[in-house]
Amino acid sequence: MVQDVQTRPGADCESDHELLVATMKFKLKRTKRAERQQKFVCKGILPDYREEIKNRFEVLNMEEAINVDDV
Repeated sequence: MVQDVQTRPGADCESDHELLVATMKFKLKRTKRAERQQKFVCKGILPDYREEIKNRFEVLNMEEAINVDDV
């Protein structure tokens, strides 16, 4: 909503237009917050499977270390 508008005819903008100064009032809408990510329950994972996954990531770390040393 525009509350007040004033012209500035003395402003030099090298044109035949006049500058305007306006006071405006806005109403902002609320937006929904992003849903929280669900936490996973890891208590039911078997220990053997945990070791298998852990070993997979250790191999990746070793490959990265080898690539850095080669350069």
